[in-house]
Amino acid sequence: MDAKKFFYSDSSDTGNTGIFDSFLNQIGRIIYPNCCHNCHKDTTQEDKGLCQECRYKIRLIENPCKICGEELKDICSKPSVCGKCQTNIRYFDSVFAPFCYSDPIDKLIQDMKFSKNISNCNLLAELLYEQIVLQGIKLPECLIPTPINPKQYMNRGFNQSLEIANRLGKLLSIPVKSDVIIKTCNTERQSKLSFTQRQNNLKGSFAQNKPIEYQHIAIIDDVVTTAATANEIAKVAKCNGVNKVQVWACSRSIKL
Repeated sequence: MDAKKFFYSDSSDTGNTGIFDSFLNQIGRIIYPNCCHNCHKDTTQEDKGLCQECRYKIRLIENPCKICGEELKDICSKPSVCGKCQTNIRYFDSVFAPFCYSDPIDKLIQDMKFSKNISNCNLLAELLYEQIVLQGIKLPECLIPTPINPKQYMNRGFNQSLEIANRLGKLLSIPVKSDVIIKTCNTERQSKLSFTQRQNNLKGSFAQNKPIEYQHIAIIDDVVTTAATANEIAKVAKCNGVNKVQVWACSRSIKL
């Protein structure tokens, strides 16, 4: 086995636990600090973890729905609202998810979640930060990472949304509140469900744990698909006095 691949192997290949795989990945980043997180080719320190070739492949969402951030096929001169947002209740005010869920962003997220590459959290946070600054996104008063249940945490060894939020919080000087909203029950994996099933799967699965002392928040996640998770969290926040809810995610799924 290639020495680099040993440190970035999936636990399904190694038989290790999520926490141990996370530890291996951290050691790998120490031994190979100038290594592209996506293709594992050698990079320079200035590349910040992603080689120029992989950066060039990143595709931005074009003409997003001004509410849910889904890429619209019809090009309009003004921001438009998609059909789902016109017919479904949205508790969040807007979604900012600048990158398409395609190469290399999709691989970075998959490696982060399923190969326990926790270092990808910082890279994704920094890529998101760059777009927040470039696009002049209005900043919230605090960041709230999407909660995961204890079973997911034990399997993965970390909550990727919390790790991304912590890095963003430092870059933007915004407080992170990870304990104000919690997930109260285990649910089926959203990736296996249809749009309607996703909405029903998460109903009542989040609750306020502590008072939210802010009027403008941003929910942090790695990827938005139907926005069902963000909508349920936003519902809890709005029902407990929050005035404005943004959703910030590294990527948005696209329709092929």
